[in-house]
Amino acid sequence: MSSKVKALPTLVKELTPRGRGGVTVLEIRGPEAWSCLAAIAPGLDSSSPRALGKAVLVRLAIETEEGTEDLDEALVWARATDRLELHLHGSPVLVARVRELLLGAGSAGPQEFAEGFCQRAELALESAPSEAAARMLLDQAQGALGRAIGELSTMDVAARRRALDKMIRAGAIGARLVRPPRVVLAGPVNAGKSTLFNLLVGAERVVVSGEEGTTRDAVRARALLGAYAVDLVDTAGAREAKGAAAAVEQSGQSQGLAEAAAADLVLLLTPASGESPGQSRAGDEFVLRTAGVVVRLATKLDRTPGHGQGLSCWADPAGAVAAVEAALLGALDLPREPWQPGAPVPFERHSMELVLHLRESVAEPNFGQLCERPG
Repeated sequence: MSSKVKALPTLVKELTPRGRGGVTVLEIRGPEAWSCLAAIAPGLDSSSPRALGKAVLVRLAIETEEGTEDLDEALVWARATDRLELHLHGSPVLVARVRELLLGAGSAGPQEFAEGFCQRAELALESAPSEAAARMLLDQAQGALGRAIGELSTMDVAARRRALDKMIRAGAIGARLVRPPRVVLAGPVNAGKSTLFNLLVGAERVVVSGEEGTTRDAVRARALLGAYAVDLVDTAGAREAKGAAAAVEQSGQSQGLAEAAAADLVLLLTPASGESPGQSRAGDEFVLRTAGVVVRLATKLDRTPGHGQGLSCWADPAGAVAAVEAALLGALDLPREPWQPGAPVPFERHSMELVLHLRESVAEPNFGQLCERPG
């Protein structure tokens, strides 16, 4: 990430109690207070404040590599040329982000950043998609990352590398816990996609029928595979659509192919007995060509004795769920037990960037200073 914010000798203090109040007031003090604020308020004149004692409405935003990051609409009151008040919405995540940007990467330091990270983890905890995600986020809200960063300065270079590499790996896993991967069920008509979808979701969300073309639109639901929540998508079967409803069916198939192309994982289901009636090989080939990660699974083993490995949703539902879980873990390189008590997990982009920066600087003579809480 890049922004215009520089390390400036500026103090930022919260004048209102911390929490989820409607408004938070930040005091910005120092000779460069106005230009520091102007760096994240593009509409302000950075050379001099507007009339003192008047409230000015501003839009807070910065330019990053991904484009403009829009932060908030806020009020600025200039009490003096070197003393400003910033009134913004009281979301802990927003306040932590604005403080981080006002202080600048050079002056905030990893420990200051870690305090904001605790607040972001606490907020994410409210919508944790699984028990494992909730436990991991609770550890982060209670300071696991900050403690781990503080301990790095006591280690030798080799130990630092191992610790930071472990954090990076934990962060990649934690991101999958907090932001469930999208798993798309694809394949020909009557391959058992809807039956498997209902089994994984644990409810009859999709009509199951032997008639071809029953599923014509993508259906989405949250499912739990072991410790991981996933956003599951059932799609229309691939076949050559005919008859009066051909246009509707073709639209559903196109939607399914688009879902597969955007998925984290595609489970391409094929009946163990062989090619199903009306199967579209072109559809399968398109999925294999455009989707990022594809795992083929044979279905309907209960109708094909002695076939070998695959899914049998009716005869062995527990085995079918276990097979899909194994496919998820293997394809996305995830451990079965993703959470370790007390472990630091930089699960979001900004925290991962910090850890990667520390990893790049691990052998520098002043590494210990990078891990110190600013005075």
